[in-house]
Amino acid sequence: MIDAERFGWRSPLARRMILWVVLFSSAVTLILTAIQLYRGYRLDLGTIEAEFRQIERVHVPTLSQQVWATDFQAVQLELDGILGLRDLRYVEVQDDAGAYLHAGIAATDDVIAREFPLHYRHRGRDQRIGTLRVVISLDGVYERLIDTAVVVLLSNAVKTFLV
Repeated sequence: MIDAERFGWRSPLARRMILWVVLFSSAVTLILTAIQLYRGYRLDLGTIEAEFRQIERVHVPTLSQQVWATDFQAVQLELDGILGLRDLRYVEVQDDAGAYLHAGIAATDDVIAREFPLHYRHRGRDQRIGTLRVVISLDGVYERLIDTAVVVLLSNAVKTFLV
């Protein structure tokens, strides 16, 4: 048996010190977790912006040519390919006549949407022939943040308890 008097655990000062150490460790853990979650959130938003830039550089020129050629099968195939990007939920192409093709399910809550004009150069003139609309859902971002928060808080709680 451990002699409680020998270690001074009955002392009010020792109990207060232990309490303050645990509270301080918990506060530091919560602050560091908040910083880590904010950084993860900002990184995810940066990834979404990079995906928008990729769509603009890679997919918009291809879609412009396909819409100009009225190759709806190729447009649909390109839209299905764009839909494979992380967190992307809906994509559509609308031409000036109002006809459109789409892929995915349009979400309305917690989304970031962008529209990219589709242009084609014909006989020396740049003509607008339609619009590409892309919708990215933030649900995946929030799920990753929750997963990270649970793992970090549980692991830090175990570390604090062991210390």
